[in-house]
Amino acid sequence: MQLIKDYQFIKNLYEVRRGRLMGRGIPSELADTTKPGCINNLLYIAMFVKTFLNFVEIHKCSNPLSMQLKI
Repeated sequence: MQLIKDYQFIKNLYEVRRGRLMGRGIPSELADTTKPGCINNLLYIAMFVKTFLNFVEIHKCSNPLSMQLKI
């Protein structure tokens, strides 16, 4: 149950800027974070990418729980 809550938390608060993904081997159709389901695809790809993905807390719109994926 906790894993589902963690996944939903990341899914709801996950933000990736398109410019950070371009040129890193991820197709532009996956880099477009406005499309439904793109977060699931990126998290799936992240399991196989040989790099460290750092989730960093950012304070945006007075919401301290916002997170950003730093690539």
